[in-house]
Amino acid sequence: MNKKSPYKISKKYLKQVKECSNNNSTYINSLINLETAIVEYKHEYNIEDILEHFLKKFYNRYRNKI
Repeated sequence: MNKKSPYKISKKYLKQVKECSNNNSTYINSLINLETAIVEYKHEYNIEDILEHFLKKFYNRYRNKI
């Protein structure tokens, strides 16, 4: 399943998520979660702010697992 997201996310952010992921499954799930967060909060927050917040939370959760 190669579904393209309609949201434009910098490769910089995708690279950071990939680096924090300990395997492909974690990476894919994190991208799904990121898209969900964008959909839920896009009207309240700037997409860059959503990405920064997501990366902080993701890194804090998985930093000891990589």
